[in-house]
Amino acid sequence: MRAEREQGLMLKIFFADQGGKADPLAALGQIRQWAQDRHAENVAIARSYIAGRSRTDGS
Repeated sequence: MRAEREQGLMLKIFFADQGGKADPLAALGQIRQWAQDRHAENVAIARSYIAGRSRTDGS
């Protein structure tokens, strides 16, 4: 997710009291998915380092 998109989603949460419930809930869902994706990628990187491989060696 690009920084601009992430900031836009956070603004929807910040101004949630100005509108309906659906928009901030959708934004939270997208933020949650982004965080889960980043977490999975970080875990994969850590596991590759533990196994003695780096991301740059094609492993």
